[in-house]
Amino acid sequence: MSCYINIKSWSGPDVPAAAARLAKLFKMPADRANDIVENLSNGISWQFEEAISDGQGRQAAQFLTGLGFDVAAHPIGTPAPAAPTAEHSESPAVASAKGSTVLGFYGKGGELFGIFIVNLALTVVTLGVYRFWAKTKVRNYLWSHVSFLGSRFGYHGTGKELMIGFMKFSLIIFGVAAVVGILQVTAPVIGQGVGAVLSVAIGIAVPAFMVGAWRYRLSRTSLRGIRFSFRGLRKSAVWLFFKGGLLSFFTLGLYTPFFDMQRQKFWRNNSWFGNQTFEFSGEGRDIFKQFLLALVLTIPTLGINWFWYLASVQRYSWSHTRLMGAGFQFTASGKQLCFLQMGNLLLIALTLGIAFPWVTVRNMNFMSRHLSYEGGDRFDKALQDMQESGAIGEEALDAFDIPIDVG
Repeated sequence: MSCYINIKSWSGPDVPAAAARLAKLFKMPADRANDIVENLSNGISWQFEEAISDGQGRQAAQFLTGLGFDVAAHPIGTPAPAAPTAEHSESPAVASAKGSTVLGFYGKGGELFGIFIVNLALTVVTLGVYRFWAKTKVRNYLWSHVSFLGSRFGYHGTGKELMIGFMKFSLIIFGVAAVVGILQVTAPVIGQGVGAVLSVAIGIAVPAFMVGAWRYRLSRTSLRGIRFSFRGLRKSAVWLFFKGGLLSFFTLGLYTPFFDMQRQKFWRNNSWFGNQTFEFSGEGRDIFKQFLLALVLTIPTLGINWFWYLASVQRYSWSHTRLMGAGFQFTASGKQLCFLQMGNLLLIALTLGIAFPWVTVRNMNFMSRHLSYEGGDRFDKALQDMQESGAIGEEALDAFDIPIDVG
């Protein structure tokens, strides 16, 4: 049998010492453990994301009780302890309406800035090698500061995985470049033709890299011990983007809203939480009139109207997304999105990029305030169904400086 460890509260004189023990026991970053202990001292419970054996649960409970923690272990399949009420909630993650729950984010720009500074210094000292661990450290911080129904998300990727993915991709690129180089010397005409074909092939392969990257990120993300996964096929992504790109080009962009909704359907319908799949039912024709209106208003509004269009598409997309029989709701308006993005641009420009951690926190706070799940706590329906994935797609996108845009 397996169980989850739930810590209800903590009382003691030394927060750093308790946090250090907690970090060592659950193998988590020290700053996250410190946040957990401070929340516990304020009556906000915390649950370890991974299931452990009953024997380990008893030992952990005995050890933590001796440190002043109020601990309970509950078997898998039984209801988890109730989440904190709105009066004692650790974040904005409270019920916004009956059966509706918003996400919560409580990261701080100053804390993230500290991580960025340390990461930058170590990356420079190691001649760039540390960047894989730097990326992982930032994700650990962001994921662990997002809460849903009283439980925080977990990130389980490692710097080593990213480095191995980068090395594999580098070997492939080096091998291809070597072959092309040899051909250009020994058979220039053939070499130039092969080089041109490979350049086109790499461009077409970008969606396949996106699938690999998204598969890796979801497989390393968990909530309440249950992993997410992505099960879309690379060849399906390549065909989708190839067809959508051509049709958008030949229709002078008028196919764009249909292409957008097809992309959303691909990414969301193939995303899973344990053994539960997300479902997307949006159609391009539903937003086509809004798209035409946005085109017409582009010149009179100097393009500002596109914030209103993008916000409406987000609201539409989330309202047509379901998980475990319940939907989502996104409430941001075009005005709110405009103020967010303009503010972010101003912060980056005035600080020459130094404010990037605060911009990241602003974006996370924005999503957490406006995105909600309408199904209450149905997550006991999900069972673990892990799908493994390597990090080669992630590092391939980094090599070409291509961000993941999955909608």
